[in-house]
Amino acid sequence: MGKQQTYYDLALIEDDPIMGESLCMRFDMEQLSYCWLKTFAEAKKALKTKKFGVILSDMRLPDGSGETLLNQCMEKEWQTADWFIFTGFSSVEESVRLMKTGVVDYLAKPFDIDALIQQLKNALPQKEIEIPRAYTLGKSDAIKQVEKVLVKMARYPFASVLILGETGCGKERAARLLHALTHPENQAPFEAINCSALSENLLESELFGHEKGAFTGAERAHKGVFERAHGGTLLLDEIGDMPLSMQAKLLRVLQERQFTRVGGERTIPFEGRIIAATHKDLQTLVKQELFREDLLYRINTVTITLPPLKDRPDDILNIALDILKSIHQDDTSLQFSPPAQIALLSYEWPGNIRELKNTIERAAMLSESHIIGLDDLAMGDILSQVNFEGVPLKRYLQECEKNYIINALEENNWKMTLTAQCLGISRKSLWEKIHKLDIEHPKDSSSQAAKS
Repeated sequence: MGKQQTYYDLALIEDDPIMGESLCMRFDMEQLSYCWLKTFAEAKKALKTKKFGVILSDMRLPDGSGETLLNQCMEKEWQTADWFIFTGFSSVEESVRLMKTGVVDYLAKPFDIDALIQQLKNALPQKEIEIPRAYTLGKSDAIKQVEKVLVKMARYPFASVLILGETGCGKERAARLLHALTHPENQAPFEAINCSALSENLLESELFGHEKGAFTGAERAHKGVFERAHGGTLLLDEIGDMPLSMQAKLLRVLQERQFTRVGGERTIPFEGRIIAATHKDLQTLVKQELFREDLLYRINTVTITLPPLKDRPDDILNIALDILKSIHQDDTSLQFSPPAQIALLSYEWPGNIRELKNTIERAAMLSESHIIGLDDLAMGDILSQVNFEGVPLKRYLQECEKNYIINALEENNWKMTLTAQCLGISRKSLWEKIHKLDIEHPKDSSSQAAKS
């Protein structure tokens, strides 16, 4: 869309040079980024083009008033930041009026600068790492908690992570998200290997590589995934199926952070993150002496468990729509019919996202319309397991309406006026529906962005 806005912690709107310089000196001491705006016109331009965490404004400006600026900002949705208004001519009536508008605090000069600084810091939004849309795992509360853990782990690029979850629930996608968060410049390598798909000899060669002539058929040297993933991320998928002999060799690499190719003598260093994933219970395998306990300790610095799709129904329609749009990127009108949506919501999806993806891909190829119907899903015997009457009509309609409004809000960057126009309803009606359906802005749970 537009250019990326410049972000500042504070917007200081003040024409008095003495007061302005005093506040700016304190902001510098507190290491707060700020933009000092000295006129109504200058502030209006900045509020339209820049992004601020908090806005601190004088009530009286040489070419306008702070209250007028506040009202325009709220009406036009230029900012979602909290406002603080200060004045040398305070009144109870003015204070009440401004607080009703949404001002956090109304300050009378002279005010306690230390108390103000603390208020401003408390009002500043927490700076969180953005989840790239291409890697989002879902919108349900359960999956958002997983994303929060991954965001924290991105700060530790060499810490091992163990991802647990049923087959097809998105373990590799979670690993790729962690990689993207750790290396936002998108230059570090990501390698993945399925430990259950290869024989022991082939697995060793794929992990560590081999030299030319190391075995029959090794006509040239080969780099393994450890070597190719150096400086980035290596995903060891289905590690619970790795043979015990290979577990011992893997443990040595994790301890020493170096390895040698099969048939080689040169030691090769490895720096990067190891992510292990499995659908099996490794603790049980340890008790059965099928998995090394010391290796388990090495790979699970942090353990993340992905919930199955049946435990996060809020994600089903969103994931299905994302899959559908990825198949036909040039057709934005693709949707699911109400009966198809009921089927998708009612089925438990034992194969999780993988089964859902296969179903949607097949439906997209079979459908002759931009509306994917129940027949297009071709779920056969699966549909006999779906209890349509078990989904109350009210719940179904509310879920559809909620997802429809959220999609419209996202398409319009959560701008209330534009969204209401696209939906063909008034801003008041949209506001009421947001509260009724418990829709929250992803960056502001208190829905400050929808105040205007």
